[in-house]
Amino acid sequence: MSKLFLDIGDGEGSWRRRIGDDMLYHDLAPSEYQICIRISSEYLFKRGSVHKDLFMKSSAYMGCWFIKNPMLNMHRIDFISLITKINKTINERYTTNDKNCPIFEGLTYSKMYIKLVNCMKEIIELFKSETGNNDWSYYDGLGTVSVEKRIKKADEFVKNWKK
Repeated sequence: MSKLFLDIGDGEGSWRRRIGDDMLYHDLAPSEYQICIRISSEYLFKRGSVHKDLFMKSSAYMGCWFIKNPMLNMHRIDFISLITKINKTINERYTTNDKNCPIFEGLTYSKMYIKLVNCMKEIIELFKSETGNNDWSYYDGLGTVSVEKRIKKADEFVKNWKK
């Protein structure tokens, strides 16, 4: 069984500063916010596991998506409150790991990709409904090496794995 999780985070690490008209710095929300997709680390402790070998070969990191924030003047503290509320809502809807990240299981990584995308769509809908702004969106942050491509490569690794 394959397992992936979305590391939504708490908004603390992402912010930007802007000098306002009053020549003071204003701590603003990020214009983009990163959400990472990772392989569950529980495989580190299983000897002879294809998922452990995949984890060791390519790391836990499977890629990231960036949420585009259309509210450029949103304050950082408001963004942190918003992402905390959204994270709580997502955690109520999904099974989570020990770090309160939604976790997905499936026979293949590719089958989980659909679940990941649906969860991201839910996250975007929560941003829209909580802020009243329908311009929230997300994109794959890796350029030519997309999350979907990395997940397909993970499936190939699992399929061709030999002990």
